[in-house]
Amino acid sequence: MNQLLAGGAAVVLVAVLWLLGRRPSKTLLRSTDAGSVAAINRANNSAAPC
Repeated sequence: MNQLLAGGAAVVLVAVLWLLGRRPSKTLLRSTDAGSVAAINRANNSAAPC
């Protein structure tokens, strides 16, 4: 029984770590202020290749 619980815990841990690694790193809007939106757009455009 202990082996079954340890195996289940390992599977859950691997799944959680895999999902955390796949999380997108996009900036979410916390405000609709035009200055903040422009700053995010400038940051995103400067990171994009030309």
